[in-house]
Amino acid sequence: MPKQKPQTLVLKVISIIFISFLFFSCDSNLLHKTPIDNFKGTWELQGRTMFDGIKIKITEDKNGNFVGKVVELNNNKYVDLFVSVGDTWVTGIGRSSNFEFILTERKIASQLFSLYGLDTTQDYEVKFIDNNTFGLGTGSADPGQSSIRYIRVTP
Repeated sequence: MPKQKPQTLVLKVISIIFISFLFFSCDSNLLHKTPIDNFKGTWELQGRTMFDGIKIKITEDKNGNFVGKVVELNNNKYVDLFVSVGDTWVTGIGRSSNFEFILTERKIASQLFSLYGLDTTQDYEVKFIDNNTFGLGTGSADPGQSSIRYIRVTP
């Protein structure tokens, strides 16, 4: 058996250590697919002063689309003016990866915005922080670190 050069042996050892580091440092939670059914339930909005305390019930309709309806309002005067119990708040939820989603919310006063040809919805990137909390993010903001959250009230 031929002897290996010391440099070759060192490279092999470094390669093994590097591969081991990559394997063991990966967040195994990100490798599993988060079920979209985790969205079902009643959620309380937190992290946006105007909307804090509003409760939204997310259900799946007969076509398999996820929709969130307002079930309880807060005491904000603008929410009281433009939002009613039973209004659709979440107009859709779609998967963007195994563990991230896109959630579309209808903007407050969307009927007024539509009169002027403005966008009536806002898309957010979503990541579950735990089974009872998910965060919203836009742009480069990590939704898992966001202070804008939906907190599960009931399953």
